Amino acid sequence: MALTGSVHAHHNFASDYAPNSMLVVRGSVAEVRYANPHIRVLIEQITDDGQPLRDAQGNPAQWPGETMSVRVAQRRNLTRATLQSGQVISLRGWLSRKDGVREMEVSAIIQESGNVFFAREHICGGRRNPPPPYPGLVPRSPAER
Repeated sequence: MALTGSVHAHHNFASDYAPNSMLVVRGSVAEVRYANPHIRVLIEQITDDGQPLRDAQGNPAQWPGETMSVRVAQRRNLTRATLQSGQVISLRGWLSRKDGVREMEVSAIIQESGNVFFAREHICGGRRNPPPPYPGLVPRSPAER
């Protein structure tokens, strides 16, 4: 007897993201998509003085980040009301393995108030190596160097 059902493809962290390439990017929330299998956050990177960072074509330097599932987020008090468009946050995570692609697997979402929402503490020591207190201590990302 054959059983059929829905199968959802899922990717392997190590195949898409570089575990030795962690960075922190500060920016304003452009979009949040609360959908399984992972919440996606898009920020537009800002400079230390709060100005939008632009790419070579003059477009906003956008960083999409993949984070936890909706169910895990709810358990960690990260709700639809937590992240609002235009809000300044920092994303800490692992850079995509794809050359020239600004994308990350998010380890933590850090609000300017200092609230930290851990997304992937089970990968590469995430919670054992928490980010420093914010704001003001955000390391420069490769895009700003």
